[in-house]
Amino acid sequence: MKHWIKRAFKYFPFKPFWPGPKSIRSIFELNRDQAEFKPTHKAHTTPSGNASPEHGLWSLQNTCVQGKTAAIVIDNKLMPELSYEFFCGSPRDHSIFSLLKLDKPTRLPGLTLCLANQFSATDNYYHWIVDWLPRLKLFEEAKYTFSDVDWIILNRANTPFAKAILEKLNIPEDKCRYLDFTSNYQADTLLYPNNIDPQGDPPLWALEYIAGLHPPQNSGELPEKFYISRKKAIGRKILPEDKYETMLKGYGFSEVFLEDLELSQQVALFQNARAIVSAHGAGLTNLVYCTRGTRVMELFQDAYSYYCYQNIATSLQLGYQNITVESTVSTSTPYTPNDPNNLHPEVAKLRTADIHLSTDEHWQQLENFLKNAD
Repeated sequence: MKHWIKRAFKYFPFKPFWPGPKSIRSIFELNRDQAEFKPTHKAHTTPSGNASPEHGLWSLQNTCVQGKTAAIVIDNKLMPELSYEFFCGSPRDHSIFSLLKLDKPTRLPGLTLCLANQFSATDNYYHWIVDWLPRLKLFEEAKYTFSDVDWIILNRANTPFAKAILEKLNIPEDKCRYLDFTSNYQADTLLYPNNIDPQGDPPLWALEYIAGLHPPQNSGELPEKFYISRKKAIGRKILPEDKYETMLKGYGFSEVFLEDLELSQQVALFQNARAIVSAHGAGLTNLVYCTRGTRVMELFQDAYSYYCYQNIATSLQLGYQNITVESTVSTSTPYTPNDPNNLHPEVAKLRTADIHLSTDEHWQQLENFLKNAD
């Protein structure tokens, strides 16, 4: 019932006492008195052949930041270019239009930096590291520091890695204001670093910035060849598990559990790696810390094949390969093979399906990689 109420509320033409947006407008239709963009990185084509847009810092006047995913609203109009959300087929699908309640505006006088967005609203390691963290570089390139701003809008760090990231950045806690689902902040002047390209192919400057936050750590105690275990994960295990692990260990690959490692330990592990094998998963975000030439084997099932880590590996000149197997998952709606299928109604089922190495070709591909890993 609540679902239908929210749908009706979303399309109701007039919302009494509703302090949220009532329509949509492009940020590029505003005049310079309301919105000014200072680019620091030109649009270009990535090594994987994808378009990377222009990046820089927006300066916005009398702007509201609303909801957990930081909807940017000016003059009661949602600015969709700055309010990205996953799975939005159109700006009207933004979650801000489905909220049943929104707080009265809380004014933030002076200068406010908005670092919150859809990506940091998740608890996903990849999105925090790759889609969120490089936005700080855009803020720094515009010659600002945290001491220049009066307020900083953030999403809360709900995971150990997110807490470690915020701690490393030394963000002044007394300036922080955090978002929840009904938040409604009104900033006199809002600084908004635009979002990193959400298509899973971050620009090289962003990858270099992430890696540069962690100086190289040399350690002879860390394994140089390893595979990321999925034993503690929900789904996406590589089967048959015994045969798979026996083969990898036979070629000198160690088993690692990234969920048991602190952020600094994960960074050091990948900095010292020579060869890595893993099912598709957020742990491969750490490829950003690898040195040129590190060999990588990623395994997919074809119902959910998202090539963000291949794109990162291509940009960083890693020795990347992958194996894609036919999915055994059964769904009520057909899926498109070799596609992320993010809008599929059973996407969670597709994402967590196990990876069955079921043909001699799969095993031969894997063994050839292991043989040449030294």
